[in-house]
Amino acid sequence: MIRQEKGSITPNHFIFCVACFILSSPLVQAFYISIIKQESWIAIIAGFLAFIPVLLLYFSLIKSFPQKNLIQINDLVFGKTGKAVSLLYIWFFLTIGSLNIRDVVSFVSINILPETPPVVIGITFIAVCAWSARSGFETLVRHVMFFIFISFLLIISSTLISINNMNMENLLPVFSQEFAEYARASHVVAAIPIGEIFIFLLFIPFVTGKHADIKKAYFFGALIGLAGILIIFLRDILVLGDAITIAQYPSFETQRLIDVEEFFTRLEIFYALAIIIMLFYKTSVIIYAASLGISQVFNLSGFKHITISIGAIALIYSFFVFETTAENLEWGVDTASIFSTLFQAVIPAITIIVAKIIKRSGA
Repeated sequence: MIRQEKGSITPNHFIFCVACFILSSPLVQAFYISIIKQESWIAIIAGFLAFIPVLLLYFSLIKSFPQKNLIQINDLVFGKTGKAVSLLYIWFFLTIGSLNIRDVVSFVSINILPETPPVVIGITFIAVCAWSARSGFETLVRHVMFFIFISFLLIISSTLISINNMNMENLLPVFSQEFAEYARASHVVAAIPIGEIFIFLLFIPFVTGKHADIKKAYFFGALIGLAGILIIFLRDILVLGDAITIAQYPSFETQRLIDVEEFFTRLEIFYALAIIIMLFYKTSVIIYAASLGISQVFNLSGFKHITISIGAIALIYSFFVFETTAENLEWGVDTASIFSTLFQAVIPAITIIVAKIIKRSGA
């Protein structure tokens, strides 16, 4: 592997890397809410359970190819075709990155800087992300535990402050929809955001410790991240009720309603800042992954000199991937889970099967 880091990270640190990546996806709430409305919390739990077999698939790759990352595994299993498979993965990472850039640009344009041209917001955001990715994985994730601490502090504090605005009846009715709708929503949850932690298969060689420790870190990172997402959904549903189906950013609206003795008000500003920080982390990791992947596929001497170019490509991609927010929502509900599953589960499963065939044939 083209080693870009002088150091490494521990399995405990890796837990927070994975958890933070999942927690960086609260702006896709509408994907699940549009399917089963205020019962979306059910999909969060079911989506995690549905993803466990896929996580076991990742564990199998980690065990079968110790100290190898995704690009190296593709080369070992598929030979010359492996580079084509790796390029498909890189395109997938760039697609995820462009969607996250679009999310943060839309969020900031609508809620914070409505007078600022979106392209200015996008250029500023991606410049910071590309600069961060250029510093390398170890430096990039150095402050991830601080991000997680701040995120959970905001989640828990805003939940406690919102108790007076909560209504338990907003959770009712339960299981009022057809099973197919719950299955569809759970599939979306399993793919977005849980399945996106597939990207960390690129960083396994940077994690110290035994295979068992790395696998536990992967699992508990996903569990912690989903726990945070579940708390967010339950809070927003209890506060907003049916109104959650018409709010473009439910969590932002929940924060706006907080008013404690006219002292704790306008807390949505802190939420907006947290969202930007978390999406900065996620987008930086994605740009780093794409840059590292390209450097390995084409045997480049390093990745730092291409991070700006990769960031620019992702930014341009973000402005053309969807014309409207409604189109983005439609894609997220109907197509995103199928598209993502191909990369997150189907191709990894094929990789394991081919690897086992090669091993048995003694090739």
